[in-house]
Amino acid sequence: MDSVQRNGRLIERFTSDGSAASLRPTGTPLYDAPVYLHESVFRSDDILIVIRCPDAWIFEDENGDETMDIPVFGPNDLVGGMVSLGPELCKVKGRLVISIEGTFTLISPHLPKPEDPDLPQPLRHVHTFFFGSMGIAVYPKEPKHSVIVAPREHSPPRESFGARLRKAIILEKIPRRFGTFHKTKSTPIVDSLVKVEPSTWQEHSFSFPLPTTSDKKMPPSFSSSSLVTGHGIRARAYAENAEVSFKVVAMWHSEEQPELTRELGAPFLYQPVQDDLPSDFPPQETPTTGEWADITLEPVDADRKVPFGCVVTIPHPCSYPRTGNLPFWIVFATKPMYGFLASDIRREATISVSLVRHITFDPSRNTPCTPSPPLSTPADPPPIIQRPARARTQTFLQRVTTPILARRQRAMSDPPEPIVERPKYVEAEKQLPLLPVEAIIRESRKVMFDVMVGFDKNPALKDKKRERRKSKSNRHSRRTSVRSQESEAAAEGEVVELKPGQPEGVVRGRLKLDGGMLFSIDWPGLTVEYDLEVEIKYDSDHLMARVPVTITSDPLVPETA
Repeated sequence: MDSVQRNGRLIERFTSDGSAASLRPTGTPLYDAPVYLHESVFRSDDILIVIRCPDAWIFEDENGDETMDIPVFGPNDLVGGMVSLGPELCKVKGRLVISIEGTFTLISPHLPKPEDPDLPQPLRHVHTFFFGSMGIAVYPKEPKHSVIVAPREHSPPRESFGARLRKAIILEKIPRRFGTFHKTKSTPIVDSLVKVEPSTWQEHSFSFPLPTTSDKKMPPSFSSSSLVTGHGIRARAYAENAEVSFKVVAMWHSEEQPELTRELGAPFLYQPVQDDLPSDFPPQETPTTGEWADITLEPVDADRKVPFGCVVTIPHPCSYPRTGNLPFWIVFATKPMYGFLASDIRREATISVSLVRHITFDPSRNTPCTPSPPLSTPADPPPIIQRPARARTQTFLQRVTTPILARRQRAMSDPPEPIVERPKYVEAEKQLPLLPVEAIIRESRKVMFDVMVGFDKNPALKDKKRERRKSKSNRHSRRTSVRSQESEAAAEGEVVELKPGQPEGVVRGRLKLDGGMLFSIDWPGLTVEYDLEVEIKYDSDHLMARVPVTITSDPLVPETA
C-alpha cells in the first residue's frame, strides 16, 4: 500500500519497509497521532467500532469456523479509531460514552472473605487498574449529504369576484357554440427531487494514550488456568484462573428512556515486547551473570541463641522467567565448629523452600487515562426556531385587553419598556453522598514448595575426613565408624571458627517454575509479589529467611501454522 487517502487528501505514505512518512497538507484537521496501517472492526446491530492499530493478530475459535482480528499495541502507542451509531440510535436524543479500561480478573475459591458475615464467599474478583472515558452528546438530525425538496403545487393567483363572474358567464356560452366541454383537473407542477443516498450512521472519532510511568510498567495481556494442589491430608485441589485484559467499550443510552441502552466492547492486546525473539526462546535455563547473592537465615525467636548458622545462595539479580528454574544452595556451619552437632544436623534437620505469592488490590490508587481530542467535534443540538405571532393578532389582543382611557395616554407617552420576566427560584444542587471506600484486598498462598530432610557433607570436608582416616589407620581399625571418628576429634579439642567457603553441610536444589504462573506486577493499585522463603528446623531451633524475587513475563507469541 503506497498511500492512504481521506477526503481526497493524501495523509501518509507507507514505504516499502513499512515505515510511514508524514505528509500533512495545510488545513488537514489532524492531531499528533500516527495513522496506523491495520484496522480491526467490531460490530453489532446498532454500534460499529473500528480500531486502528500498528499490528493485528487473527484468532480462531476451537472449531475454526470464526476468526477475529485482535489489535495489538505496545508502549507509547495511541488506542484510537471510530465509533458509528446506527440509524435507530440517531433518531433519539442520547449520549455516547467511549471508554478504555484494563482489568485484572482472579477466579479462585480461596479469595479473602468479606467483612460482612452474611455475604457469601467470593469466587471471582475483578480489579480495574486503569480507566479513561469521553462523552459525546448525540442529537437527532437530518442525514448527511441528503437533499429533500417538498412538492410544491402552483395554483393560479386569487381572482376578484367580478373576474370569477365573467369567467362563469363565458363558460356557459362556450357549449352553445362549440358543443360539450369537459373540465379536466390541472395537475400540479412538482419540483424534481434530488435523490441522494442518505448517510444514516453517525461517526465519532476517539483516541486514548496508554498510561505510562517513569518507574513502573503496565502489565501485559495475560491469561492462564492452573491446577493448585492443596496442603495437608484433607486438602483438595482446585483450579485458579487469572487474566489481564484490555478493551474499548462504546455505550449509548437514551436521555428520554433511561432503560434504553446499547453497548459494544472491542478487546485488544498490550505487549511491551514486540522485537524479534531469540532463537532459543523459550529459555530452558535461567540466564545468570555468574553472580550469586548470599542471604543469612535469622532465628524466628530473636531472644534464642542458635548454635549454628545457615546461608542461602541464589543467582543475582533475583529475576527469573516463568519458563526457567530457580536454583539455590543452602549451607550451614556450627558456631563454633563442632563435629558431633554438625553430624546430627546433617541427619535430622528439615529444610523447606517455598515460593509465596502476594496479591494486593487497592482501588483508591487506580490510574486514570485522559483521552486525546477527537478528530470530529460532537454534533451541535438543532436550533429552536420560534416564529413570531402576526401583527394583527397582537393588535387584536391589544384592543381587547387595553382600556380605552389608557390608549390615549400610551400614544402620547414614550414607548413602553420591554417586560422582563422574573427569575424563577432555583434550588441549590444537593451534594451527592460520598461513595464508600472500597477495602484493600490481599491474597497470599504458596505457589510451589520443596521439603528435604538432612544435608549432604561438604566435598572439602569429605576430603579432610579421608586424609584423617589414612593418617590414623595404624591406631584404628577399619571397622571404626565415622561417628566415632568425629566424636574422637571433638574430644581432642578440634575447634575451628566458621570461615567462608568451609560449610559443614550443603544442599542443592531448584524450583521448576511454571509457564502458566502469574508474573510479578508493580502498578498503582495492583501488585503481585513473590518471596522465596527458606526455613531450617532442627530440634527446637528455627531459622528463616525471606528473599523477594521477581518472576518476569514472557512475550505472547501467536501460534503459526
